[in-house]
Amino acid sequence: MWPLIIIAKAAFILFCFMCIRAEAQYSHTLYWMQHVPQSGYTNIAMQTAPGWYIGMPALSAYHLGAANTGFAYRDMISRNHLNERIYDDDKLIRALDSRNNLDFYFHSEWIAFGFASGQNFFSFALTEKIGGSFSYTDDFVAFFLKGDEYFNDQNRPENLSGLGIQMHHYREFSAGYSRQWTDYLTAGARAKLLFGMGNIWVEKSDFNAFTNPETDGVRLETDFLVNTSLPFVISPIEDGIDDIDVDPVDYLLNLDNPGVAIDLAAVYKPAKNITLSASIVDFGFIAWKSNVENFRANGSFDFESLDLNDGDTFDELLDSLKNALNYTETTNNYRRSLNPYLFVGGAYELSPAHSFGILSGMRFMDDGIIPKLTISYNYRLSHIFGASLGYSIYGNNYANLGGGFYINAGPLQIYLVSDNMFGFVQPQRMQMTNVQFGLNWVFGRKAQD
Repeated sequence: MWPLIIIAKAAFILFCFMCIRAEAQYSHTLYWMQHVPQSGYTNIAMQTAPGWYIGMPALSAYHLGAANTGFAYRDMISRNHLNERIYDDDKLIRALDSRNNLDFYFHSEWIAFGFASGQNFFSFALTEKIGGSFSYTDDFVAFFLKGDEYFNDQNRPENLSGLGIQMHHYREFSAGYSRQWTDYLTAGARAKLLFGMGNIWVEKSDFNAFTNPETDGVRLETDFLVNTSLPFVISPIEDGIDDIDVDPVDYLLNLDNPGVAIDLAAVYKPAKNITLSASIVDFGFIAWKSNVENFRANGSFDFESLDLNDGDTFDELLDSLKNALNYTETTNNYRRSLNPYLFVGGAYELSPAHSFGILSGMRFMDDGIIPKLTISYNYRLSHIFGASLGYSIYGNNYANLGGGFYINAGPLQIYLVSDNMFGFVQPQRMQMTNVQFGLNWVFGRKAQD
């Protein structure tokens, strides 16, 4: 059975069930805004300025965003001789890197609180996390837009390997501790207990295509493995997925997919106005055990003519795949690692009100690293108001101007942060955007504030 059918059906149903509307899954602009308690989630050792805080229940943090390292809207639009905008798939293909990623996420914090005790700081949170990523190659896109003719013209074989798809929904309970060990060094850790709700993971996707220039025939070889853990059963795939009976209470209280993760962080101050920091976040895994299904297809088949823009031809292709590939359905449990982040940064304080920061972030994916670099200016008007302006480089995109602010109206804090406000002004250039906002109750301030 054609594995992409499995992915498409499962993905669509999972999206509908979870109502996803969407990496950078952590805000770089927020990193140096220490008066917002949620800034500590990227570095537990960066102790927040409030002496203690309580997140507004179910309103303390909403974080959503999407990113595409491959292309922006402008990369697939050209102008014709009449100066009219037209879709240009050749331009789109040229804009792609050999490997590209499309990410989305939505985080909702239900409970959060923290407090300082002497040189120690403790924090706790309950967060719902939904997200996914799609990894693809330039050849994969060219093959489906152009067919094998594109590669025949270039006299080279198609390399369709590297397709990666993962989608997840899990709940995170976290407890963090940090301590100022010396006048120069603060370090800490955050332990996380995870419970998976739903998952789709393309564990393996090897594709190779060989074209016979004399007959225009194509041989495709594939080894494909898809793992799923969903609130319903897909197999046997031949029966379709017509009736889905999901108990939302059972789904949301599912404890059958446990996982653990840890954050480690350190902050070093070689001088009063210089701060150096490093942290690793989300180093862990989830063991998927409930309603687990594995769909595997491997083998090869020949197709004499391949035009994927032709609907009838595509149907013939699917029929050929059904007959030619070795297809199996199993129910083996699997363990899926999280995609950890590494943050390294530094800040220079001109005065108590003005500082500059730089932050390098790297997200470790199955097939490589996604880097992001942010330079920011941070302003603080006593403890009442603060703002940050940041510029980020993400992939090959340099048009990312972010910013954020917080306002403390008495003990009530309101904050809003985005790593790319510029994208809303010129969406045709946008490849990454996110927004985080919420409400906290903040009390007390440290002596150095």
